[in-house]
Amino acid sequence: MNPPLFFSLILAGFAAASESGKPSIATSARQAVSDLRTTLSLDGIWQVAEGTADAPPTSFERTMQVPGLVAHAEPAFEADGMASRRQTTFWLRRTFTQPEPLSAVALLRIGQALYGFKVRINGRPAAENTSGQAPSRFDVRPFLKPGLNEICIAVNTMPGFSPEGKRDWGEEHGNIVPPPKVPVGWDFEKDNFIPGITDSVELVTAGSPFVRLTQVVPDIQQPAATVHVWLQGVPAGKSPVTVRVSEWKSGKAVGETLVHAEGDAQGNAHVIARVDISNGKLWAPEAPFLYTACVTTSNDSHTTRFGLRTFTFDPQSRRAILNGKPYFMRGTNYCLQRFMDDPKICQHLPWDKSWVRGLHQKGKAMQWNTIRYCIGLMPQFWYDIADEEGFLIQNEYPLWTLEQPLENSINGSVEALARDYRAMLEAHWNHPSVVIWDACNESNHRESGEAIKRVRDLDLSNRPWDNGWNEPQRPTDSVEAHPYYFSEAKGHAWLGGLADANRNADAGRANMKAPPCVIVNEYGWLWINRDGSPTTLTYPIFKRILGDANSAAKNRHLYALFQATETEFWRHARTAAAVMEFCSLGYCHLGVGMTSDHFLENNGVKNLELEPEFLKHVGDAFAPVGVMIQYWKPEMTAGKTLPLSISLINDLEKPWSGKLTLRFIREGASVAEFTRPAELTPQGAALVAFEAVAVPASPGDYQLVAAIEGADAKPVQSVREITIVAAKTAP
Repeated sequence: MNPPLFFSLILAGFAAASESGKPSIATSARQAVSDLRTTLSLDGIWQVAEGTADAPPTSFERTMQVPGLVAHAEPAFEADGMASRRQTTFWLRRTFTQPEPLSAVALLRIGQALYGFKVRINGRPAAENTSGQAPSRFDVRPFLKPGLNEICIAVNTMPGFSPEGKRDWGEEHGNIVPPPKVPVGWDFEKDNFIPGITDSVELVTAGSPFVRLTQVVPDIQQPAATVHVWLQGVPAGKSPVTVRVSEWKSGKAVGETLVHAEGDAQGNAHVIARVDISNGKLWAPEAPFLYTACVTTSNDSHTTRFGLRTFTFDPQSRRAILNGKPYFMRGTNYCLQRFMDDPKICQHLPWDKSWVRGLHQKGKAMQWNTIRYCIGLMPQFWYDIADEEGFLIQNEYPLWTLEQPLENSINGSVEALARDYRAMLEAHWNHPSVVIWDACNESNHRESGEAIKRVRDLDLSNRPWDNGWNEPQRPTDSVEAHPYYFSEAKGHAWLGGLADANRNADAGRANMKAPPCVIVNEYGWLWINRDGSPTTLTYPIFKRILGDANSAAKNRHLYALFQATETEFWRHARTAAAVMEFCSLGYCHLGVGMTSDHFLENNGVKNLELEPEFLKHVGDAFAPVGVMIQYWKPEMTAGKTLPLSISLINDLEKPWSGKLTLRFIREGASVAEFTRPAELTPQGAALVAFEAVAVPASPGDYQLVAAIEGADAKPVQSVREITIVAAKTAP
């Protein structure tokens, strides 16, 4: 794309994003000040009150934390703190001080506000966003004054609720308010849709020329970084722009370039600076090395962080290609907006940086390198943590319609989607962790594809897009598959169905014209609540498999083993570019919730305590050097001899060799053991045959366990629970 056209698209995106008492609030606010730019954080305690969509209330009786949810207001709006099930508007208010004279530029940034918002500054309408799902920036200088200023932000409840709080499930609720044609983050499995400002609010002031936007395009071969800079307020003539690249942690400068900007008639300019990086280090989940690019003009300075990283999908091998090499993606899903559906549990955890970092570190303990931020974008600092901890992020916009066309749904129009997709790109394209733009979840319609076409060329790194169940637009795009085979499970014997399952992961793309790269980013259908009970979707399955003997312990055991088995199945098939289980962060609504996550009850979420059997068995199933027993039947015959095959895979770029052990275990004791040497080439796979395995002679319940010493010298196991039955005698 040529720079003038690209710049015009960026400016159009910025314009589209700019639609336009009692407790006292301290006017002080945290400030991050460079020599030339000031960022005033408006996070903290705000006043909050219920009002109308057109105007703030005359008095404010409550306070709440920003970022945060209205359900956390003090005192609560309702006895249960859930002021979300009525068609209403909540207004948040605070004051702040602006020095004199006012800077040439003043931008208000609102990271996310559910579900749509309006802004008033000093009593005047200043900005509006009917979605609120993606980061927004607004020029608010005309509304500011030196000294004390007042800002009010209105957030709305989710459109589509009746006054009685019923969801928009169809014609049986004739009194439901018709939803607008804007994307608002609908989720068929949520209940509460609690409004709030769920990311930071900041006021950025600076002089001109002002650095409006930057995009860093890494070159891993040189290595170098090409930094695109979009400026406003550029005076006549040539204005110097300096771009300095430094190591993030050490602060050591590694390269610098001086370029000159020449503004157009409106004072806008687009400059490109290429900075060579001496001894550059690549970014990868195993070594997440980061750099900063500091762009400085005569009256502004802006720093962004990036990594030397490239990512694409190879349509021939159907593999992810990270930094020019095949890469196996193993991971999970974080559904933050679903987690916020339960305000008593989530509290302020989504905005607690130490908790969020710990959450991602738990992912490392599970041997994951990939996360889908699912049905909703995250607060900005989540992406910073993913950059630092080392994860590949599938960044999913909150659009979920199944087979419904958007024009008849709650989710929006092409124009509204393109506006939000553009904002998503601009906010996140410098994060090395973000490798896939995800337009929607489980949807089959034309509108998201049309919106993608309008914005995808803005990403100069050309990341792939995932567009739900829609036809991929480019050979390097992906499609999601959600093979929920366990939804029809009849008993333990159903594990045998995996042997005949579609190993090409064709679920969700049967009508695709071309075989795209497939991401299996949901599977299982065996969710249990944090107390070990089944969810509303899985109760019939546990009933069929365990009968009346089910208990929390048995449910947890079955879930862990079956989820581990299916994880092994998809990983060892080697036909999907990514295998990502669902999900590691969600809600838990006893008696009404459809899914859940893997934490324990009580303080398990706050303390990040994963259910131990899940941690063990599913963690082993995701080991980079993995093992899988190629046996799917629930029974063996006592005293027989049979062949067994064990599959081994290696995700790593180094070879592996070791001992493979196969054991029959009964009541915790090994009763038979067989060993073979094994080895794997880098990123290789092998099938190790045990030609004559003697089945124990005593009938009973056993575990068949295949074990290796993994890449980190820790044991990795594959487990099948087998009933050994007595041989039938001839009549």
